[in-house]
Amino acid sequence: MSINEANGKTLKTFRTNSQCSKILDYLKHGNSLTVERARELKFGANLRSRISNLEDAGYKIKREYIKISGGTYVALYSLADEHLYLTALAKRKSA
Repeated sequence: MSINEANGKTLKTFRTNSQCSKILDYLKHGNSLTVERARELKFGANLRSRISNLEDAGYKIKREYIKISGGTYVALYSLADEHLYLTALAKRKSA
């Protein structure tokens, strides 16, 4: 992992094509993920662990619990608004 500076905070980046890198890129585009959707996208079978890795690296992940058919609740993960704003700001500065 290498280190990036964002808003005065040190954030780690992940190897290209790693599960964490793919998940982070997906979330940076404003998308949300459930465990089932992560499997469909071939992001690996253990989304909870990858989300934990992202949080340990300094990324703020938002969790919502949504009710699906049958009355079961599942976690819906997305990047916190702060990170979406910083990502958009960084893209504008580099353009």
